[in-house]
Amino acid sequence: MGTIMIDTIIFRSSQSGSLMGAKGLGLTGEKTAINVYLEYKYGRVKEFTSKYTDKGSKNESGAILAYNEIFKTNYVKNEVRLFNDFITGECDIDDAENDLILDIKNSWDLFTFHEAKTKSEANKLYEWQGQCYMELYNRCNFKLVYMLTDAPDEIVLKELERESYKHFGGETPEWREVQIITSMIYDQDNFERFINIRGLGGDEFTDKLIDSFVHIPINERIHVKNFKRDKTKYAQLTKRITEARDFLKTIYN
Repeated sequence: MGTIMIDTIIFRSSQSGSLMGAKGLGLTGEKTAINVYLEYKYGRVKEFTSKYTDKGSKNESGAILAYNEIFKTNYVKNEVRLFNDFITGECDIDDAENDLILDIKNSWDLFTFHEAKTKSEANKLYEWQGQCYMELYNRCNFKLVYMLTDAPDEIVLKELERESYKHFGGETPEWREVQIITSMIYDQDNFERFINIRGLGGDEFTDKLIDSFVHIPINERIHVKNFKRDKTKYAQLTKRITEARDFLKTIYN
């Protein structure tokens, strides 16, 4: 792609928190800056995928529907990506009428969902992302929404397949399959559907596990954190992006 102007490099909103080390860019910020430069210069994107991000992307529309069910809203996924001289971003929901941006994070399981309520470090990273969205879309309020949704069938099946590798002949005990399904599904009807699909049950211990399933209502599977637009924080971010660009010049110029 030839020579690029480092001063024109912009960062994704989701990368903003990694630039905001307590005492400067830090190693994480420097690594992020280098990755972005390489994306610009060579047209390659450093992908990060895992079963956790896979669930998040597959359950995106379902999480918005669940939010609508709880709060009686009619939100749809935002498809508009915006840019300025420093950042780019595409929020999940842009509610212009209420001067509000929403971003939904799908938790992997019950435990990571409850962790999110108190995990201040993750919330700080997401707050920086929210500040970017509020700047780009010119909104004053940001809702960070953690949701615990049932894993899609294909992800549950992948976990069951992984488990089968641990057992002789690939035969996972039925009780163990029930445990895995229980850890990934929280709705009673969906749980029973999956148990029937797998044809599980019939022995005393497996039936006991099936009967002990605890349905978790959807309103107990959502947690919302609210943030206000802070121009001071955005100014700090733009200053840090300038530092990131200067850092890149010491390497690539």
